[in-house]
Amino acid sequence: MGTRDWSWILVTTLVALMLKEVLTSSCPTVCHCQPVDRVSRDKTRMFNDCSNRSLESLPEHYSHHALKLNISFNRFSKLAADFFGKGSHDLRSVFLNNNSITAIAESTFRVLPSLWMLDLSGNKLETLEKYTFKNNTSLWSLILRGNNIKLPANTIFLEAPFLVRLDLSYNNLETLDDNTFLSMNKLKSLRLHNNRLNSLSKSWFRGLKNLHHLFLEDNNLHYLNPDTFVYTESLIELSLSRNNLMISSGQPFLRIHTLERLYLNGCNLTFLPGMMFEMMTRLRYLFVSNNRLRTLDYGMLVYFEDLVYLNACDNLLSCDCDLKDTWQWCKYRNIKADVNCGVSGQILEMCAGSWNVVGDLVCNATTTTITPITTTSTTKTSTESPPLSSPEAVSSESSNVGLFAGIGIALLLVVLIALGIGYWHYSTRRSSHPRQDPHMTTRLVDMLPFHNEQDEY
Repeated sequence: MGTRDWSWILVTTLVALMLKEVLTSSCPTVCHCQPVDRVSRDKTRMFNDCSNRSLESLPEHYSHHALKLNISFNRFSKLAADFFGKGSHDLRSVFLNNNSITAIAESTFRVLPSLWMLDLSGNKLETLEKYTFKNNTSLWSLILRGNNIKLPANTIFLEAPFLVRLDLSYNNLETLDDNTFLSMNKLKSLRLHNNRLNSLSKSWFRGLKNLHHLFLEDNNLHYLNPDTFVYTESLIELSLSRNNLMISSGQPFLRIHTLERLYLNGCNLTFLPGMMFEMMTRLRYLFVSNNRLRTLDYGMLVYFEDLVYLNACDNLLSCDCDLKDTWQWCKYRNIKADVNCGVSGQILEMCAGSWNVVGDLVCNATTTTITPITTTSTTKTSTESPPLSSPEAVSSESSNVGLFAGIGIALLLVVLIALGIGYWHYSTRRSSHPRQDPHMTTRLVDMLPFHNEQDEY
């Protein structure tokens, strides 16, 4: 190894040691700091982890070159206006979850102009000043899960016009206000699950025209007006699972033309009426597992033009003729369906694909009895017909019947023409050639068309 190689190794080692010294000197002693990305030759942005250190105030140099700051699981109780000191222009993500925070000053986060994500979950917050995040124009995600937030009446919740994701789950919310989300016109994801909401008003969602994802599972909802989400013009995912919902058979369930994913798991549903999904023609994923459904009428599914997945596991379905049309409908449209049903009163435990047993049954058109299809080791005889809702199948079957009828009529005409020609030849011969033996009876060979008398003997 030459002198030049040794020099290169020495320089690299010295640079690494110097970089380590710089990073170590800028990292608080109670924190663990690691580089995230390098901005320039002399600046590297860091992830400073100061979590679970029993801190009651921020350590010195907490934000030096920090891109992310984790100060969760400490003992912060109140965030005063000077909590972040002079602040930081680089800090984008702050984790303050699982402390004991009860109050936040209105100007606490103003010194963090680049704040993009803030996690305040698992604290003891009851109120927030509505202008707390007014100057945080980069704030994209706010997590308030697991507090005890009480929303103000007759006014907006927060002035956060640039917020995209908001999590208010597990806050014991019993009601919302018509103005709660009025200033959040860019919100795309709203989590309100695991609260105590027992009804919804369409005016609560005014201003949320860009909302894509709404999570309302595990509340106390019972009846929903079909126009509840009339203001959410862009909604594509809605979760209502584990609410004791009441479904009306005389009207559509919800009028949401843009919806693509609907979760109705564990809603104590006993039936799904035919008109239920009439206003959801773009639905692609439907989840109705863990209910008390006894039938899946394919008539309710014909509204779906783009359905690709159906989950109806763990209901009270029976593997009988009532399920056959739905099975065929899913099969001929290549829809992945996870459904299990009962045979002889026992529900098949395995859900994925277990209802394929329905496809191996032949149903009598006049009764509900089921006859198994006979199969052999080399050939399989299948008598299943195309689904009733398939116009292509009906047209194909009608065409086949017409073809066979035409062929039969043509063959009958050929036979009649041949018999007529034969009878004409026979009559002509009888009149031009008298019988040689008047006592002989007419023989069969004499009646054959084109008979040659030279071949009689």
